[in-house]
Amino acid sequence: LTDAALGSHAAATAWDDFFQGKIKNSHTRVQYERHVRRFLAWTEQRGRKMLAEITAGDVGTYLSLLAPEKKGLANKKQCLSALRKYFNLQVERHICIINPALTAETERVPADQEGKTPNITYEQVWELHTSIDTSRVQGKRDLAALATLSLCGRRANEVASLNLEDIEEEDGEWFLVFLEKNNKDSRIPVSADLKEYLSDWISTAKIRDEEP
Repeated sequence: LTDAALGSHAAATAWDDFFQGKIKNSHTRVQYERHVRRFLAWTEQRGRKMLAEITAGDVGTYLSLLAPEKKGLANKKQCLSALRKYFNLQVERHICIINPALTAETERVPADQEGKTPNITYEQVWELHTSIDTSRVQGKRDLAALATLSLCGRRANEVASLNLEDIEEEDGEWFLVFLEKNNKDSRIPVSADLKEYLSDWISTAKIRDEEP
């Protein structure tokens, strides 16, 4: 991969951690790396020089352009799985704000709907955050919830199930602990912005000794 495709040393490190540390099955590793490499090469040809510039629309368009094969649907599902898991790590490492493959998954990758996947930009994410009225506690709660969704790349049900005890602090840094489907914990570092939103809501709502 070129430096432009990886975008930064942090992204390059995340690449090694993902393919060498998180995928145990050698066959799956080879297939996932093939899918991710081809996708990143395609996005780079479209002018995406950084991972953070890749959008949900890019993922949807790429999937719709995959050549039909005997096992075309299975191939697309595997490609989407690879991209979703790869970008999820990029979100955890704060290299990307959102996981562009999450929205595409809900579309069930229809081949005849090129460009139909919603394109969520960073500007739209921050515009949504700043549009919330935080003069009341309900607004602070909504901002904290939406920021957790967008900055951590988690599903709505995962965010809704969080308890106050799922916020861990270590050396001044905050971490959110999510329960994965396999009953394993996923510990995600909290960015400075998200920490501010969560702290403001918890303090205003006076729920320090209660569940959020």
